[in-house]
Amino acid sequence: MHNQYTANVTRNARLTGAYYVMTLEYKPSADHGEVVPGQFVMMRPCVSGAPLLPRPMSILDWRAKADGTAQVDIFYKVHGTGTDLMSTLTMDNTVDLLTPLGNGFPEHIEGPVYLVGGGVGIPPLVNWTRERHPDYATGAIHYFVGGRTKDDIFYDREMERLGAQVHIATNDGSRGHAGFVTLPFEEVLKKSDGSGTVLTCGPMAMMQAVSQLSDQYGVTCLASLEAYMACGFGVCLGCVVPNKAGEFIRLCVDGPVMDTAYVDIHSKYLGALG
Repeated sequence: MHNQYTANVTRNARLTGAYYVMTLEYKPSADHGEVVPGQFVMMRPCVSGAPLLPRPMSILDWRAKADGTAQVDIFYKVHGTGTDLMSTLTMDNTVDLLTPLGNGFPEHIEGPVYLVGGGVGIPPLVNWTRERHPDYATGAIHYFVGGRTKDDIFYDREMERLGAQVHIATNDGSRGHAGFVTLPFEEVLKKSDGSGTVLTCGPMAMMQAVSQLSDQYGVTCLASLEAYMACGFGVCLGCVVPNKAGEFIRLCVDGPVMDTAYVDIHSKYLGALG
């Protein structure tokens, strides 16, 4: 069940480069429902000059507080008008918040689990690990994280503390493997027996390559996808994408997490917002 709230900005911290983490606090309604890793929010700053429509954002973390309020962390990168405005918000600001939205990752996932992410696709993978790591033996979770440079790599040390095997790749070789993150991912898949599950979120080209490799090695691949959307709950039909049968599905309510054996991950309708 999703509801709209007015949320207070309690933190908006710059990490490195253009990356930030924003914390929003609000009072959940009685029918708020559980927040599942892989779900998202729609948010719009309550300031002059804000874009007319809200924008979808992945959830890095969600927690209930003893006083009955809740906090949600949003990891984002400034790369357009909307995110540039977000970076200017302070604790004096509020945002319109619609949450929780979409279908997240399944509760029970066959291990080993291969997490493949990059950029602003990292949050649902970190969120899932924080919630689910006690269900898996140490080393049964692999975290593949890629970026252009070392400044695009986040949460690797935390993931190690949670028992994940961490594999880093950067295009310029400044950290970890030199090249795309799909290269160390394939090296690990080559040694697997086809069991386990891939969870991926990040740039479309990366997820398309991850999907292809997963299919090649017989591993289930669940991708957290994104598309342009205006509402977040299935009314505007702005985020419809085709499945492999040629039928259109609404990414906001049927996804954003989809089995790549079902959805057309090469659809032109998929892609990031600026």
